[in-house]
Amino acid sequence: MVWGNGGCAINSTRYAGFLTTIASHGFVVLATAAEPGTAQGTRATADNLRKAIAWAETENAREGSPLKGKIALDKVAVMGQSCGGFMSIELGADPRVDTIGVFNSGAQGDNIARLTALHGPVLLINGHERDFLMASSKATFDAIDKLPTFYGARHGAAHTAPVDLPGGGEWANVASNWLMWQLKGNKEAAKMFVGKDCSLCKNSNWDTQSKRLE
Repeated sequence: MVWGNGGCAINSTRYAGFLTTIASHGFVVLATAAEPGTAQGTRATADNLRKAIAWAETENAREGSPLKGKIALDKVAVMGQSCGGFMSIELGADPRVDTIGVFNSGAQGDNIARLTALHGPVLLINGHERDFLMASSKATFDAIDKLPTFYGARHGAAHTAPVDLPGGGEWANVASNWLMWQLKGNKEAAKMFVGKDCSLCKNSNWDTQSKRLE
């Protein structure tokens, strides 16, 4: 899974707990880090995340790499929070990407047109009324017409929930279960999202909607 930070930041340190929880389920998690000499305020782009996929491809084949032959290159996800969510939407058109996760974000401006290029399941999660991008998240769900999509708004969670809670809290669990289902075919994980009795659907702390999920 390749991750895009809020603010399109290069430094991923504040997401360490969230990303570590996801990695604990057996996923290779890649995020951006500033190289020596990187100017303060430099913002990541979808190309940085695209390079992360290429890096994984190289490491999976490189002699001497501790990851040689251990990365499932046919199972790729891109996720991001806020500005990172915009990047995940953009990179969702890449044929190597199987699914995307869009946290506290949604399609705006040029990204609206990019929705038509998506080809895999979409996860949309926001922090309900305290999250200023709740409306964009819901509008993105409504605009996606032909793909399996899950929308969840967690009451009272606000815009920065992935970094506000130890280990990413509920949000890391939601991301992990989505990835375990989509990339590993885990049917127990799928129960968080599928059907009217899905665990998030029955949770009074969440408003949820879905389409084309089986």
